[in-house]
Amino acid sequence: VARYSYHDEAGRELYHVRRYVPKTFRPYRPGATFPGIDGVRRVLFRLPEAIDAVKAGRVVYLLEGEKDVLALVGLGLDATTAPGGAAAPWIDAYSETVRGARVVIVADKEKAGRDRAAKVAALLHGVAASVRVVEVPIGNDSSDWIAAGATREDFENLSATDPGAEALTP
Repeated sequence: VARYSYHDEAGRELYHVRRYVPKTFRPYRPGATFPGIDGVRRVLFRLPEAIDAVKAGRVVYLLEGEKDVLALVGLGLDATTAPGGAAAPWIDAYSETVRGARVVIVADKEKAGRDRAAKVAALLHGVAASVRVVEVPIGNDSSDWIAAGATREDFENLSATDPGAEALTP
């Protein structure tokens, strides 16, 4: 039902993830018929755009999945995610991509999402300029809140003023 391409810094596709119904995800090399990306460098989704956002000093929203990323991008925000969702490992290369950035992690509202957000926040402490963990007030994730009518300003206000948000600075 969806195809999410992961690119290197120069915009070349390294791999893509296909989303199926029921909700499953499989990674593929470009042009491959069968899933699998062993030996392929892992990068953040929308890597070139994330790098540009960091360089420009814009807030980078870190989400749990590609669908949520694209929903925030649709609002004009800079967003990214790591491949594999909440269960996938966070690697040093992802942290290096957002080095010096103001990062807002929007946690999905279930145990796996909250645990993932806390783990990534701890790993980004001392790497990112600041890290804030927030949850959307309506629904389970960013896509749910946007479907309920959330705007760019709603996300900016949530990440700036949410009294329940955990803010970490190096």
